[in-house]
Amino acid sequence: MITDDQLAIGKETSRRLGMRTSMYPSAALLGTVKDSNIASIPVEELIEKADGFAGVFPEHKYEIVKKLPERKHIVGMTGDGVNDAPALKKADIGIAVADATDAARGASDIVLTEPGLSVIISAVLTSRAIFQRMKNYTDKFGVRSIRDNNDELMGAVYLQVSIISQAPSSSRGCDCTLQCMLTGRLLRLRDLHTLKEHVESVAKLKGLDIDTAGHHYTV
Repeated sequence: MITDDQLAIGKETSRRLGMRTSMYPSAALLGTVKDSNIASIPVEELIEKADGFAGVFPEHKYEIVKKLPERKHIVGMTGDGVNDAPALKKADIGIAVADATDAARGASDIVLTEPGLSVIISAVLTSRAIFQRMKNYTDKFGVRSIRDNNDELMGAVYLQVSIISQAPSSSRGCDCTLQCMLTGRLLRLRDLHTLKEHVESVAKLKGLDIDTAGHHYTV
């Protein structure tokens, strides 16, 4: 937990939520804490072992998210305010909670549409299931290049766009994870120079506005 509340409030909140309470003040991140036991621990190691920090400012959140990957961690960050935006942007995956500010939403990879964090679990499970199905299909039927076959290439792009255009546009919680993933894949295809014209022409044929769909996805 990284909070701008006072240390005592952060610890009590953690206790009530069933989280661990080994939290430190923001001064520990700057090396100015008076406790010699804490001051002797390198900042990177302290961040890795701590259960949270209290009394932090936006720059502290950003530094925490920045240093964790240096210790070989994958970092996920949740937030709702303007002051969370830099850290949300820096994290491997930034998650804006329901009713987050526009700044937090714009900096995030995922925007939750329901209160609470439980939908994150559903999003992860759904994404894993989709990935496993794709992997199973690849393992069963194999993969070959169609780069030099214009007809097959056009057919593959048409299939992608067709799937996306039929995916549900909005739903509860994380049920639109599939649409987000497919739209993102389509945008990446369009970014490839050799596929740009194919993707745009097929998307127009199917009546799909790629730019609008790709402006922001929510799950």
